[in-house]
Amino acid sequence: MKIKLKDANAFAKWVFEKNKVPSKYSSVCADVLLSADELGFKSHGLSRLNYYVKRIQDKVIDVNATPEIVRDNKACVTIDGHNALGQIVGKYAMNQAIAKTHEHGISCVAVRNSSHYGIASYYSRYATQQNLVGMSFTNARPAVAPLNGVEPKMGTNPYAIAFPSDEKYPFSIDCATSVYQRGDLEVMARKNPDNYVPNCAIVSENENLTFERSLRWLKKGIAALTPIGGHKGSGLSIAIELMCSAFQSGAYMSKLSGLYEGDTKNPNYDIGHFFICIDPENFADLKDFKKNVGDVMREIKSSKSKRGEEILVPGETEYKSMIDVHKNGIEISDELLDELNKLGFSKWQKQHTTNNLK
Repeated sequence: MKIKLKDANAFAKWVFEKNKVPSKYSSVCADVLLSADELGFKSHGLSRLNYYVKRIQDKVIDVNATPEIVRDNKACVTIDGHNALGQIVGKYAMNQAIAKTHEHGISCVAVRNSSHYGIASYYSRYATQQNLVGMSFTNARPAVAPLNGVEPKMGTNPYAIAFPSDEKYPFSIDCATSVYQRGDLEVMARKNPDNYVPNCAIVSENENLTFERSLRWLKKGIAALTPIGGHKGSGLSIAIELMCSAFQSGAYMSKLSGLYEGDTKNPNYDIGHFFICIDPENFADLKDFKKNVGDVMREIKSSKSKRGEEILVPGETEYKSMIDVHKNGIEISDELLDELNKLGFSKWQKQHTTNNLK
């Protein structure tokens, strides 16, 4: 079953407003959310709508809060998100980074007291629309074990880096520093709760946990996700933890546990973000820079592959997903449709649109 992108966006906006998100914010929240489905990040699109609704209803997120600049030092800015909607904080912070980069050539923006801001690449790709290099990092509540550990300490701590190019799409990479992330488990648990992937999650006995049990035990803090690439991924995750906390003296690791981990004294999560913008014209002619990026992508594409498989460059899969989604709509599983109906999709569909499902 499929739903048109514009209808999905309108429905998400309706759900946010139904849950008292101001209209000036609901469009941004819906745009960030649906960009995940548009780019192929199914774990962070419509499947996460109920995630935000629950946090709004439990007052983990303050829908009326406005992010505030608390330190402004030329190309460097610190922002207090005041536990506002993460999408609002993230968009505001990247807009500050873009403005500062136009003025100084480069900028860094640190954010404290935010919440889950959606896919990290929304913000890095947003910078490329203005011919800037964009980088976006965030920490998250503890879920990942350090190298040789079994206790959840770091978040999935994704990084997103995007370069404008002379191709039809930017170079864009967006990766968690864990092999799997919560959203992946949520999607897999819906489809195949009793299946498992070896060592996607770990406990003291190093069991192979089913998707359903991994998700359930992860929420309880009994299990932890494994980092990518052994010590390399573990170290990268810790570095991102530092970028998203040390620069603004914010919360980190265990201090990010909140209401859902049983810490009733700290209902908020106080997530930290870090954004970097670079204007390539400070180093080279923009046309030459974009051609250089494109040449790198094209050389990678033209290299030999194993068994005739297509070689993909970061950003290409997202571009192909965009084309498909704009043409054919977003694929909705029966399980997700049931969840959306609980949020009022059937009712909204009758009132606002016709023939949106294929």
